[in-house]
Amino acid sequence: MQMLPLNAIGELFLNGDCLSRGYLNRPELTAERFLSNPFQTDEEKKGGKNGRIYKTGDLVRWLPDGELEYLGRNDLQVKIRGLRIELGEIEAVLSSHPGVNHSVVVAKEYKKKNVDTSSAKYLVGYYVSDNCIGESDLKQYMQTRLPDYMIPNRLIPIEKIPVTVTGKLNAKALPDIDFSVDENDYCAPRNELEVKLCEIWSHLLGIEKISITDDFFRLGGDSIGSLQIFDFTICLAQDIKRLWQQQSDNYWDDRVWS
Repeated sequence: MQMLPLNAIGELFLNGDCLSRGYLNRPELTAERFLSNPFQTDEEKKGGKNGRIYKTGDLVRWLPDGELEYLGRNDLQVKIRGLRIELGEIEAVLSSHPGVNHSVVVAKEYKKKNVDTSSAKYLVGYYVSDNCIGESDLKQYMQTRLPDYMIPNRLIPIEKIPVTVTGKLNAKALPDIDFSVDENDYCAPRNELEVKLCEIWSHLLGIEKISITDDFFRLGGDSIGSLQIFDFTICLAQDIKRLWQQQSDNYWDDRVWS
């Protein structure tokens, strides 16, 4: 446990004269949350003060003006594409967009159709806005503030954030994800090579119709899927990073030969 510098994200711990003795009739939770205070000074030890510290589970960071910015809960940490992600940090960025009133980001499991694989987790952002904001515009905004692996696969507008009777997020009431292609944005393969590539994507993603302008990760693709593409297309370019940088399959048109 150590103190963090300005703008670094960490968990909030509390102590002081008003600190509770623990949770009523919950000794295990009390032992988990109420810890010995490693920052207790010698003077405090002599006076028997501030001997314990409370582990809140809240993610915060110090701002240059001295304010604490709340970013969410650390129990909302998930693992996507092998990387641990703080959902609260993504929500904070999404909510910071001038046109977004409220937002919530969740990790959902998606079972690919016609593909014999286990379910995979994908980030989905839901937001409430008074205006019509394009998904691509929101993603561009978030990409200037977050690394690519923290950008949700989909950003979906909703009328309000669903909550339970106790005021907590009702994740089950959030709309399901539709990874299928929007007919208005569909662009058919233009040659035999693109037909083959779309067939590969369709097989890996379990989606019947693939547009050559589709985003691999928006459709539910992940790093494992990108490696499988290389298994199916042995003669693709060597550097897999390019698939992450340019995520539509028409990029590969002049980089694959039969």
